[in-house]
Amino acid sequence: MLDMSPFTFVVAAVGMVWLAMLLGSDHTRFEQLVMSLFGFLVAPAALLMSAPLAETGFAELLFVASTFGIAAVTYHALLEPHAVRLNGRRDRHPAHWMSHLLMSGGIWVIIAIAARIVFAVPAAQAFAMGGLLVGVYVLADHRELLLKALLSGVIVSILVFATEALFSGHLFAVVSQTLEGLPVEELLWAGVVGFTAGPVYEFARHVRST
Repeated sequence: MLDMSPFTFVVAAVGMVWLAMLLGSDHTRFEQLVMSLFGFLVAPAALLMSAPLAETGFAELLFVASTFGIAAVTYHALLEPHAVRLNGRRDRHPAHWMSHLLMSGGIWVIIAIAARIVFAVPAAQAFAMGGLLVGVYVLADHRELLLKALLSGVIVSILVFATEALFSGHLFAVVSQTLEGLPVEELLWAGVVGFTAGPVYEFARHVRST
């Protein structure tokens, strides 16, 4: 039997947005696929810190992977359909920027786990902290990506909030509910994914907005 919980509909809605962007924006298709894979690899660390293994399924992994893919390309797909390489370097081998992506993901997870274990930071906040530090590091070197990072963070937060509010499903089993019931931890998580995923990819691939 299929699990038709409210969160299943959230995943389906986000997946439809992901698919629409993939089909509708051919100039960001490769980036979207790569960053979705990146999110799929990072997802277990994000989810296992906040929920028992038995509560973490394919739907949660798919949600995180889709969110990363959307976050990485939402700015270029929706607002700025052009990109150029930094310093004219157009001959980077894929292994070069892929290694940078893997290192970024590893650092993100290490910081999150350290914050969780050493400082007892709540899981969602620890993961957001790791992503925020990685994003700030990237932006310190490439300040021209700041606007993209901020707008991507806002757009992804709105997407996650809208789909979860519509279907009453949540990624995390327990979230902080304040400000008239807003799922603060999930909005923070989504905002950081949007803030960090795009700049991290472009930093690794030596791309910037025009």
